[in-house]
Amino acid sequence: MGTAKHGLETMNSVSVRSLFDTEMNIKTRALIAVALAGAVGNSLGFLANLFLYGMNFVTGFCFLCAVLIICNLFFGLKSKHGVFLGYLMLAVLDVLEFPLLTLTYGAVMYPYLIIGFHAVVIVSEKSRRTLLCTLLGIYDIAVIVYSSLTPYIFGPQDAIGLLGSAVITFGIAIFTEAALVIMWQNVSYVENTQIDPVTKTLSRIGFYKKTEKILNADPAGEYILLFFNVVSFKTINSLFGVEGGNRFLCAAADRLANAPFCPSVVGRTSTDHFACLVKKAGFDRSCLERVCQMPYTDMGLKVNVLLYCGVYEITDRSLPVSSMYDRACSATSFLHSSGSKFYAEYDKVAESSYCGETEVIGQLDKAIDNGQFQPFYQPIVECATGKIVSAEALARWIHPEMGMISPAVFIPTLEKKDMVSALDRIIACKVHSLLKQRLTEERRVIPVSVNLSRMDLYDTALMDELNKMLREMPEGNKLHRFEITESTYEDMSAYTLDVVSALRNAGASILIDDFGSGFSSLGMITDYEFDIIKLDIQFASKIVGNDRVRIVVQSLVDMAHKIGSKVVAEGVENKEQYLAVKECGCDYVQGYYFYKPLPEDKFLELLDS
Repeated sequence: MGTAKHGLETMNSVSVRSLFDTEMNIKTRALIAVALAGAVGNSLGFLANLFLYGMNFVTGFCFLCAVLIICNLFFGLKSKHGVFLGYLMLAVLDVLEFPLLTLTYGAVMYPYLIIGFHAVVIVSEKSRRTLLCTLLGIYDIAVIVYSSLTPYIFGPQDAIGLLGSAVITFGIAIFTEAALVIMWQNVSYVENTQIDPVTKTLSRIGFYKKTEKILNADPAGEYILLFFNVVSFKTINSLFGVEGGNRFLCAAADRLANAPFCPSVVGRTSTDHFACLVKKAGFDRSCLERVCQMPYTDMGLKVNVLLYCGVYEITDRSLPVSSMYDRACSATSFLHSSGSKFYAEYDKVAESSYCGETEVIGQLDKAIDNGQFQPFYQPIVECATGKIVSAEALARWIHPEMGMISPAVFIPTLEKKDMVSALDRIIACKVHSLLKQRLTEERRVIPVSVNLSRMDLYDTALMDELNKMLREMPEGNKLHRFEITESTYEDMSAYTLDVVSALRNAGASILIDDFGSGFSSLGMITDYEFDIIKLDIQFASKIVGNDRVRIVVQSLVDMAHKIGSKVVAEGVENKEQYLAVKECGCDYVQGYYFYKPLPEDKFLELLDS
C-alpha cells in the first residue's frame, strides 16, 4: 500500500472537480473515482436495504459506510486530515464492508469489491500487478461459486429482492469501470504528451501547464520567461547524426536545468527550442552570455554551439502562457543580424513586430478566402537580345484597408508558423491558370517560375497538385518552372530529392535560387541537376568596381555552362551592374533596372505589346 499512501497524500487540498484536471496524478484520479463510486453505491445500497428490509444491522452498516466515504470526499480532499480519512476509506471498503456484505448478500456486493481491487491494482507498481490480478481472478471464482448457492441459503424471496438490488449495483459498477478505463487512457495520453521523449523534460504542452500552475499559485511573484534557440542545429545533426543530435539536446536541457539562473520550469518546446521560467529576484542577465555559449564534445569531436535567448519579463498575468512564450520567441528575431549579442529583451520594438505577426496570422484565413493574395510577375530579360524570355511569380498581399503589405512582413511570419505552403499553393494555381489560358487563346506566353519552400516539398497534397497541373498541359510543361533556394537543398533528404526529380521528369524546369549565398555552393553544383542557376543578389550589388567578385561570378558562370545550366543574375538595379554581369557571361538578368514586379494585368499588357 506504499504507492496507495503516496496517491492519498496528493489528495490533500484539492476538490472533487479536480478529478478532471489533466495535471493530476493518475493514481489520485483512480482513488477519487473509487471514492465517488463508493459514496454513490453505498448511498443506493442503504436506500435499497432500508426499503426492502427496514433498519437492521446490515442497513445501518451501509449507512455508516456511506457517511464515512462522503465525509472523506467532503473533508479529506481539502484538509490536512485527508491521509487519515483516505486510509479509513480503504479500510472500510477493502477490509470490513466487502467481506461482510458479500457473505450476507452474495453477488450483490461483488461489483463494489471489483472496483476496490481495481483501485489497488491501478495504484500499485508493475511488479505487484501480476500478483494482485491473480488474487482478483481467484476471488472471482470464489464469489461466482458462492453466489450460485445464495438462493438455497436465503430462500427464493430474498433472492428476488436481491436481484433488483443487484441490477442497480452492477449498473453502477459497469459505469464506474468504463469511466476508469476511459480516464486511464485519456490521462495516460495527456501525461505522456507533457513529457518530451528525447530530453525527458517537459514538452511544450507540459511547459505551458506547469508554468500556468506556478503563476496561479504565486500571483504576487515576479517571473521571467526565457526562450532559447539552438543556432544551426542542423550542423549538429550533420556532424553527429540523429542519435548524436539527440544526445546534444539532452546535454542542452541539462545545461539549462543547472544554469545559474536556477529555472523553476524547463521544457523543450520544439525541435531545437527550449524555454525556462525563472524568478526575477536575483536573476542576472549577464549569466546568459555564458549559458548561450555551449562547448560540446561528442565522438571525440569538440564544437562550440551558440544559443540565442529571448527574454520576456512577465508583466501581464492575463496573457496565456503561450502568448508569453511567443513574445520571448519574437525577441530573438533581432539577434540574427547583430551577431554580437546572445540575448534580446522583449521591448516596444519587439512588441510592434509581434503585434504585426499576430495581425498577419489573424487575418491570413480571411485574406486567403477573399483572394487578397495575388501573384506579381517580374520579367527576366535575356542579356544578348534585351527581350523578356521568362518571369518569376512573387506573392503580394493586397489588403483592402492597408493596401499592399510587403512580403518582408508576412513571408517570414508564415514560414515561422509553417503556413507558407497555403500561400504557395495559391500562387502556383493562379500561375497555372494564366499559362493555360494563354495557351488556349494562342497568345504569347513565356515560362513563369514559382517559388517552393522546404515545407512545400513535404506537403504531399501540394506536390500531387503540381504534378496534376503538369499532366494537364504536357505541351506546355516547359512553361512551368520551380525555384528552390540553395538553403533548402542543404536540408534535403532522399525523399525530397525524389519529389523534385518527379517534377523535373514531368517536364518542369528546376531553378536553384540564391546560389552562392551559402558555403556549399561548389559541392551542390556537382551533386544536383539544375536547368537554371540564379546567382544571389549580393553578386550584382558588389560586382561594380570589385575585381574579386567579378572573378567569382565569371568562374560560377563558366562552371554552370559546362554542366549545361543557364545563369540568371538577380538584383540588377543599374546599367553598370547589367554590363558587368553581361560581360561575365550571364545569360539572363532580373532586377529593377529593367522591370519591377508587375500585377497580372500590367504584365499581360507588356507581353501583348
